[in-house]
Amino acid sequence: MDGILFDKYRKEMDSSYDSLWSSAQHFMDRGFGYCIMMDDHFASVCNAWFVGGGSADIDIVTVEEYQNQGLATLAGTAFIEHCLNNNLTPNYNCDAGNLRSIKLATKLGFVKNYDLPMLWWHRDQNIISDYLKKYNYSSLSSEAKGNCVFFRDQLS
Repeated sequence: MDGILFDKYRKEMDSSYDSLWSSAQHFMDRGFGYCIMMDDHFASVCNAWFVGGGSADIDIVTVEEYQNQGLATLAGTAFIEHCLNNNLTPNYNCDAGNLRSIKLATKLGFVKNYDLPMLWWHRDQNIISDYLKKYNYSSLSSEAKGNCVFFRDQLS
């Protein structure tokens, strides 16, 4: 992913990258990512959410209309190869209710390491409710509880 695609991604897909990387140049200097484009639109993207201490955290997303076509596997594989070629350990973690993400982690060669409880809070209770319904949680309280699954690569 180059700087132009990174800016496009921040604007069109995930504005939280504004708080992670101060600019496209900062991302290009210290981060990295891979994307699969379809007709000038993102189909699947795998970016470094964080890079430091010899590791890189995977952030991967595939647009709904392109899911179940192996695109996340392709993008994730490119990310992992980049890590290995640059002496970085790829890290993968996800919500325990996100079965697609857990399946992808396993497909990419990660094995479950441990679970941690997590707590969600948001001013807009509908955001929490929608999220919990999406991942089949039964608790719909304002302080919803779930688990975050952490994986390790099989080489560790």
